[in-house]
This record gives sequence, structure tokens and C-alpha cells, in this order.
Amino acid sequence: MSKSKKKASKAKANRKPEVNSPQKGESRAAPVPVAYHEAGHATIAAMLGILRSDSTITIIPEKNGFLTKYGSVTVSKEMGIHDSGKRWSARYVRKLIVATYAGPAVSKKLHPNLDLLEEGGDCELDMLNATDLKGRFLVPPDCDWSFEFASLYPKERTWKEAVALVELNWPAIQAVAAELLERRTMTGAEVKATLRLRNQRRRSENEGSH
Repeated sequence: MSKSKKKASKAKANRKPEVNSPQKGESRAAPVPVAYHEAGHATIAAMLGILRSDSTITIIPEKNGFLTKYGSVTVSKEMGIHDSGKRWSARYVRKLIVATYAGPAVSKKLHPNLDLLEEGGDCELDMLNATDLKGRFLVPPDCDWSFEFASLYPKERTWKEAVALVELNWPAIQAVAAELLERRTMTGAEVKATLRLRNQRRRSENEGSH
């Protein structure tokens, strides 16, 4: 392969989709912000070791009644049940909550003024799902909890952890988002392969610089 072709191939592999703040009248449901949002979920789930190889990550819109989902990530088969039939451990649930928060954390990074709890907004369902997981698996049975707890997310340790992981793994999220924009739908195995390939490239580049 010629040097010019190698450079072009490397540039394609390293390119990142551009994300700008939405202009007036522009929807955050555009493909690039959605790809970043879903890549956030998938990448952090993979980093935490809870992304299944047969998981599905997509940015293809799906209409369900009056609700339109602009993208989705399925991490597990069934809420509350391990493959072994046992209930999830508190540790696993916390990881799942962090991965659930990761998408909104990415959206918040891209659009700092975004109201994550806006009714019908892009992130509302994720925020309520995270609160639901806390209520069903982490809060003592005799404790009075409700979706009102969702508004307390800035003080939550799991939210802060999601934000920190998004910052730490931002280049990896960019790499997955770029792949997702090309493929539209990926499996968990393909996300993991993308992350492995990125790590291999980084090691090669580091070795080449010494």
C-alpha cells in the first residue's frame, strides 16, 4: 500500500463525527447527537464489563405509539434476573445505573444547557429508568421512594461516576459513535471489537513514537 493510501486509511479510522450545539429549531434527535448518546451507553457498559456480546446498539428511530425512540441500547435480557436465574447483585445494578446515566452524561457534555428531565425530552426516559433501578433494587423495601428522586441526580454518586467515566473515555466514545454512524446498528461484540482496535492503534502509535 502506498504512503498516501496508508495516510488516507489512517485518517478515516481516526476521524470523529463533528458535534455542534444545536441551532435554533434544530432537533437533538439528529443522527450525530443520537450516535454519541448511544455510544456513551455502550462504551461505558463495555468498560464496566456489563455489555453483552449479543446486545443491540442502534440509531434507527423506532415509533411506539406516540413515543419515538431515536436510538437504543439493550444491555441485558431481562430486568432483575441473571442468566443463572438469580436476582442481580447490588454491584451489578450500580454498574447498570452508571451505564444508564452515561447517555445523558454525554448529551449534557455536548449541550450543557440541556434539561435532562424535560418531559418528552431525549434523556427523560434514561433518567427515570436509572431512578427506577434504584427504587427496585437498591432502596430498602420500607423506604418511601418515587420518581421525584430523579431530580436529585446531580448529587448521586452513580451520576458523578458516569460523568467522570465519560470524560475519561471520551476518545473511545467518539470512536464508537463514528462506527455507529456508518453502520446504524451494532452488536455488543462489534462495539468491543471497535474498542480493542482503537487500543491496538494507540499502542502501535505509542511504540512508534519511542
